[in-house]
Amino acid sequence: MSTAMSLLGYYHWFHREWMRAGLVVSIFLLVYLTVLVAPNNLVLYSMLLCAPLYMLHETEEYLFPGGFVEFANRDLYKQNPETGMLDESLVYWINMGYIWLPLPLCGLLATQDLRFAAWMPYFFIFQAVVHIVLSVATRRWYNPGLATACLLHIPFALWALYLLKNAGVMDNLYWNPYLLVGFIFILGLPAAGFLGLKRYQKQISKSASMGLGEVPTTSP
Repeated sequence: MSTAMSLLGYYHWFHREWMRAGLVVSIFLLVYLTVLVAPNNLVLYSMLLCAPLYMLHETEEYLFPGGFVEFANRDLYKQNPETGMLDESLVYWINMGYIWLPLPLCGLLATQDLRFAAWMPYFFIFQAVVHIVLSVATRRWYNPGLATACLLHIPFALWALYLLKNAGVMDNLYWNPYLLVGFIFILGLPAAGFLGLKRYQKQISKSASMGLGEVPTTSP
């Protein structure tokens, strides 16, 4: 049986299944980096781990147990969980632009200078805080991603910061430019949410003008 696929067909597949691909990639990278990098350079290893560990976090959000899209639409934005603001396309572009591109890139740059990646542990901590705030704001004890954010990302980030400090990358863990960069980076998530909301409102207005009412959102 033929398994040939065009580039466009592969893109459409990846657009739907990126989180499943991410699980495989994360497991491969965890094994690869642990065997080849950890024994020689532990602090670089911690920086390179940021990308696969975040991919594991995405697995909790969108696969096991998943449901972050429905949670955000229903409990955060007070919209239809299936046809609300957050949809497949928006989730894909946020995760590609905010995780899959900058985290691996900064990890690779860290092979030349650790300072390129020193902001990422702070981003992990702020991202865990966001999940905690989401639980408080929505009055739910759990939201998809909370467990890995608190039980995996925070301990890892504290360990990585300890290694960075010992490597002389920073003198003060509580006041340095990397903390500021991590904080600014996390602010991009609500900014992306605002743009998504404007996009959703535009779609609803267009549907209303055509007399269709609310319709399921589709990829642009």
